[in-house]
This record gives sequence, structure tokens and C-alpha cells, in this order.
Amino acid sequence: MRSNLVAGAKGGLGRGLLHGSAWWVLGGPVLMPVLLGTPPFASPMMATMLPVAMGSLMGHLMFGALLGLVFAGWRGMACACPLQEVRPAHACSMPADRQGPESR
Repeated sequence: MRSNLVAGAKGGLGRGLLHGSAWWVLGGPVLMPVLLGTPPFASPMMATMLPVAMGSLMGHLMFGALLGLVFAGWRGMACACPLQEVRPAHACSMPADRQGPESR
């Protein structure tokens, strides 16, 4: 169980980092410059914009990593619970001989 949790966290972290970097490449260096009338990847090539671009990349990577870890934890919790027969709430609290015919 614990090894599955670690494997899920590593996979979630990797997928989250990939997700964050993909959105950074698509949004920051490609779409935004094109929509502003400059060539793609213009902002990382300018010396004055390089710190801004790297800060944006770090933000996208941190958000992606956090998102991947949260999703892996949420998915792990959902997969760890075995499916059980759904019963009415009162069926668990009443003795079997006192339950009505609808809960049998």
C-alpha cells in the first residue's frame, strides 16, 4: 500500500511538472508574444525579460507540481476505498430483527 502511495506521488509530481511546463511553453513564450505582435520565444531571448520569463516558469512548475501531488493523493484516496454495497443509513444502526422489509 505504501509503495503504491509513493509511486502515485512520483507519477503525480512528474505529470504535474509536465503539465506546468507545457502551459508555460504554450502561454508565455509562444501565444503571448504572438498575440502582442512579436515573434514566438522573443521574451526569453531579451536580456531584460529573461528574469520575468524564468520567474513565470518557476511559478508554472510549482503550481503544476502541487496540482499533480494533490491529484495523486485524491486519486489514491478514491482508489483505496473498496466498493461496498450501498445500504440505507438506518440498516447499520438497527438490529436485523427490527429492520423493516425494505432494508432486507
